[in-house]
Amino acid sequence: MKKQKEGLVCANMHDLLSLQTRIKAIKSILPRKTRLFYAIKANSNANILETLFPHIDGFEVASLGELRKVRHISEETPVLFSGSGIQDDELEQALQAGVSYIHVKSLLELRKLIHVASDLNQDINTLIRINLHEHTLPVTNVTLAGKPSPFGMDEWTTEEALAILQDVENTHVHFQGFHVVSGIDLLRYSSFGPESSKLEFV
Repeated sequence: MKKQKEGLVCANMHDLLSLQTRIKAIKSILPRKTRLFYAIKANSNANILETLFPHIDGFEVASLGELRKVRHISEETPVLFSGSGIQDDELEQALQAGVSYIHVKSLLELRKLIHVASDLNQDINTLIRINLHEHTLPVTNVTLAGKPSPFGMDEWTTEEALAILQDVENTHVHFQGFHVVSGIDLLRYSSFGPESSKLEFV
């Protein structure tokens, strides 16, 4: 590039061989039942996705654009869809693209998902994203408007969310667990209460 152009050259270089070596090493030390997904918001470059694809269990996407990039790599690889403020048409397209899980972040979004899945007559697994309010957890730096606010449901709304999922009218959305984001506190078993000894985190 430098030989072909005079002056300064700006280039974003990817060491794909090192990336492949690194992901293999990470995968080799994970607990047996752990599945590793790559959040493509970190870097959605096609070469990176193709390099990671054979060594991970799937991808996490936050938009239809990201989902299309993953489906260009593979039509079948598992995909977690966890975008914020997901609209009905986005839910519909995500289901039609065969995502494995949709992470819901509000009661309204959960009701939307149930409605869309019913209209499409399609089953879908879901995780409820919750905001833990333990004082040991770090404060989020995400700011949309006003004071910083994390995505997800507050802990005290999860009971209502579970009740909605268990309602007889819900025949297609299947609860699989919780989506918890707690930064580096994920390494502290004490942050998750007396039952934390049963959990493993890496």
